[in-house]
This record gives sequence, structure tokens and C-alpha cells, in this order.
Amino acid sequence: MKQVNNIKDYLKIIEQISVNSSLFFRGQLEKYNGFPPTIARDPGFIVNENNIIQETTHNRINEFKDLDMPIKKLAKMQHYGIPTRLVDLTTNPLVALYFAIEDVEDKSSGNIFIFDENGFSINSREAKFLSFIPFIANRDLNNIVLEYQKQYSETVTSKEVLNIIDRPIFIKYSKELEITNPRLCHQSGTFLICTNKFVDGKITDELMSLENFQPIEVIRIPFEYKKEIKQRLDSEFNINYINEYPELIPYADYIKSKYKISPSSKDVSYSIVGVQDVSTAAARRKSIIMVLHNQFDIEKIKKLVMEIINKYKDGMDVIWMYVARNTDDLIVSNWILRCQWINPRLNENFRPITLEQFESECYWDFSKSYSINSDVMQSSFEDDDKALLLSHKVIWNDFLKIYTILKNSINEFGWDEFAQEVNFKKREISKLYMKLQNFGHSHNKDFDDFLYEFSTCIAEIDNLHYILENASTPILGKQYLVNKAFLRSEEKISKIREEISHWEYSLQIDD
Repeated sequence: MKQVNNIKDYLKIIEQISVNSSLFFRGQLEKYNGFPPTIARDPGFIVNENNIIQETTHNRINEFKDLDMPIKKLAKMQHYGIPTRLVDLTTNPLVALYFAIEDVEDKSSGNIFIFDENGFSINSREAKFLSFIPFIANRDLNNIVLEYQKQYSETVTSKEVLNIIDRPIFIKYSKELEITNPRLCHQSGTFLICTNKFVDGKITDELMSLENFQPIEVIRIPFEYKKEIKQRLDSEFNINYINEYPELIPYADYIKSKYKISPSSKDVSYSIVGVQDVSTAAARRKSIIMVLHNQFDIEKIKKLVMEIINKYKDGMDVIWMYVARNTDDLIVSNWILRCQWINPRLNENFRPITLEQFESECYWDFSKSYSINSDVMQSSFEDDDKALLLSHKVIWNDFLKIYTILKNSINEFGWDEFAQEVNFKKREISKLYMKLQNFGHSHNKDFDDFLYEFSTCIAEIDNLHYILENASTPILGKQYLVNKAFLRSEEKISKIREEISHWEYSLQIDD
């Protein structure tokens, strides 16, 4: 996966991989896992695929009467939102880019999947057969062969059928399909046709997984740059809401969305987590670190940065700003951007080396990999959490052995024997407690709270020798305090035992 913040870099990647390639593109929000056809998105759709088709073509007979091929009918249904086995694709990378970032309000990033596949003509036997299957109710292999020969007046063998239904296919862009779906022309649109699983001589209702089709590249557009890219697609390439949905979307909606000014939020949208004086003898300098509380498009983030700089720049020569999207990014200095303001009156001899891009009185550096870095970092955090839990379990097992000895001692041998055992074990208990403090913390608050239970439980038993060594506390008082310590530790032991399997499963830790 690669991160891209602008159209120029996006097209540069496409240019590098398009040589001698037949590329298909699909753009969508990252929050959607995979891209199954609409017919597979509900169990009621897939088992009634033939009923859906027959009912649609019967009730809208005028819409379909002039369409001579099943694939054209499926394309028409796809146009109207009827569930089909088609998956929308495009041969235009800018159109795919538009669909990936179209919803600028959704906080999810946009992904463009790029496939290098041999496409099939709509008149190919493969396309004709796979688009014909949904129109047949009886999917016995022999019946399919007979119905196919009736439809197309051409013979096909069972062996050829088995080869054809072996995998889904990509359809080349075709002007013949434009009459069925006006959007295809504007979107340079085409399809992937899914196929059914073949079991015991019968074509089943279940569709074959698309997992075998691995994109040669996935390009991510972080949320922060979606709005800016969408505006440039409109102004520079005329790719916009109204042109991609020419017959469906009212022009008024496009105009209103284009010129609407969203109300500014009054909520606190960031925190300043560090202001450091880094002045030299020749220049007064400040370094400021900002962590965002919410996701914003890049223009909004730049405005926030300028607001901070304007608050601090009086009497200063240089201000550095570092911006992190969240506290996880802050931990590893994964900045979404850096900004540098330099007082124009500062002597040239004392000016620092500047960042590359100058805009709005400042020098800027917009990271081209912060989103991908976050993925790597998240994986690293998960590994760290595994190590934390395993380390805690080692200490925990050692602690439970000591705990059992002390509990048996007070229950079976009496107070004096118990006091001697506590004195004998106190160094071991303290060492276990101190080791836990050296393991560090998790970035996951819920998991960190769970790990804290280990420390507080061991701390209760670690305190026993202090209770026993306090000469000012009478024996009955000591016994009361010891019993309370055991009760509290028992509660924590029960809680840890209840929750530890959840965290082992969550972190994929087995025996």
C-alpha cells in the first residue's frame, strides 16, 4: 500500500505501473472490507437471484425489451441499483480516485485498488456464459448447457463450461453497454462478473470468493487530503458529482455542496502538548507540538496551525510547529505536517534552513507517509501489547505460588507461622512488584487498566510485611488489616482470571 496526498503523485504511480498493462481500477472508502457484488450482500438476495431478475424484467418490460444480451440487462439493473453479480470498475484512474474520496465528511481514508488483468469482450464466450447463469433457475450443468445453446444458437460442452466458471472475469470497457447505463460513459465504467461455486455437478447459489484477485497496488488517500483532492478533480479535470451521475443527481445539489460554507465548530479541536524555548544567541525561537482531537481536512489543519503561530509570534524570530493526528502518532513523532514561520525581519545570517514549500507566510512539510506509518506503528503496538501480557503472566504465575503459600500458612498453621513466612517471602514479593513497574504501559487504555490490576493485586500482598512490622498497631488490628488485604487481592485475582482469556484471544496469544 502507498500513501498519496495529491493528484500529481497519484498519476505518477499510475504511470509507473501502466506500461504494457491492462489496468482496472476501483475506488472506495477504506472502512468497507472487500467489494462483494450487491447480490451477495444479503442472503435473501443471492438465493433469489433468478427471481429478482425475472421480476425486474417482467415489471419493467419496456426498459429491457430492446436489450439482446444478458450482460446488457445486468448492466441496466446495476444502473438502477438492482442487486446483481456485477462489481463496478473503471478504466480511468481519476474516476476511481473520485469515488475513493467522494464522501469528504466520512472520516475513513479512500482506497484505490489497481488490477492488472486480461479483460474479456462482452461478446466473448466467457462473458456471455457468466452473465447468462443468473437468468436460469435450474442450474444443473446439463440444463445450463442446453439453455445456453438456445439463447445464443451456439454449442458449448460441459468441459468448456467447467473451464469458464472456474473464476470471475474482468470485462473490457465497451461502448455497447453505454446505452444500458449512461453513467458508464462518464465513468469509463465496466465490470467484474462473479461466478458460482460448482459442487457435485451443479452450479450452486453461492458465489466464488474474489480473494484470488489480488490488486497489484493499493493507494490510500488519507482523510485529511480528500476534500482538497476532490476540489482539484473538479476544477482541473471536470470530474465531479454532476458529471459522474449525469442522469440521477440534481444539478442544484452539486451547486449547493460546492459553495456551501460549513459552520465552524466551537469545540476544542486540539491540544498543545509542548512549547519549548529553543532560542539561540542570535534568534528567539519556539518549538510547539500540537495533537489533534478530531480528524480534519488538510486546509482546516493549516488554519489551526496558523492560529497557534499568530498567538506566539509576537517578539519571536522563528516558530516551529509539529502536528500529530493523535497521541499514538505523537509517541513516535509521526507528524502529519511540520510548519516553520520565520520573521521576515530576521537577519539572513541567522535564518535556519527552511522547509521546501512556502505558503501563507510559512514554510511547510506535508508528510507523504504518515498514514502508512500509522499502520506499521499500530502493528508494532500490538506486538508490544503481546509482550506486555506475556511478561505479566510470567510474574503472575510466580506471584500465585507465593500467594498460595501465604494463604495456606495463615489458614493452617496460625499467626506466628504466617508472620515468619511473610518475612521470608517479602523480598521475592517486592522484586515481582518492581519488575511489573519496569514493563511500561500500553497505548490501549482498556488493556492498560487491565494490566494495572496485576500491580495493585501484588501491591496488597507486598504491603503485608509493613503491616506486621508496625509496632504501634495492636495484634487484632494487624489481623484485621491482613484479612482486608487478602480480601482485596482475592477480588483482583478473580477479575484477572475472568478477563485474561479475553485479552489472550484479542492479542492472538495461544498456549
